[in-house]
Amino acid sequence: MNDMAEKGAGLPPTRASRVIRALKVIATVIASLCAVAAVIVVGVVVGIGALSGYFSHHANDAELMRIFAQHEATFNRLVAMSDSDSAFVRIAPKFSQPDMPTDRWNRYRAVFDTLHLGGGLSRYTAGDTVFVSLLAWCEGFVSAGSCKGYGFSTVPRAPLAPTLDDSSALLRSFHGIAYRAIAPRWYLFYHW
Repeated sequence: MNDMAEKGAGLPPTRASRVIRALKVIATVIASLCAVAAVIVVGVVVGIGALSGYFSHHANDAELMRIFAQHEATFNRLVAMSDSDSAFVRIAPKFSQPDMPTDRWNRYRAVFDTLHLGGGLSRYTAGDTVFVSLLAWCEGFVSAGSCKGYGFSTVPRAPLAPTLDDSSALLRSFHGIAYRAIAPRWYLFYHW
């Protein structure tokens, strides 16, 4: 009788192995469905949290404008530095594109520290249009994150918002980026 139990309780070995395989497939499908359900639930929770501003920890407009007012000359000097190094499209505290000589890079890093620019700067040029993005705060990943900071632009920026503090309103009203004018050619921006 023990031999019969070991062989699948009297079932022929081929039938028992088919039942076991079928049970394994069913278990795998159930596990996969549970994993998909978990991903959907997490996605919905994160999405609702993002829309409600729950995950938004960036500095508010008033704080950024206070820093700008206190250091406006330094912000203008940073744009002038970027103009003289216009071949560098990205200068961050930990890297530059392309690679920059260390002594020059250290000067940028000192200014980033003074202005509380944890993400450094990005420079966009198209003909006579120049936009220098100064990244005060960034969260997430390149393809699925958000940044808030200062922008210097040689042309007017749009869309303009009265405040960038309410990310849920921005997400409903605009598509990817919004600006708030703070001085001639200067803006706060929020990019998501």
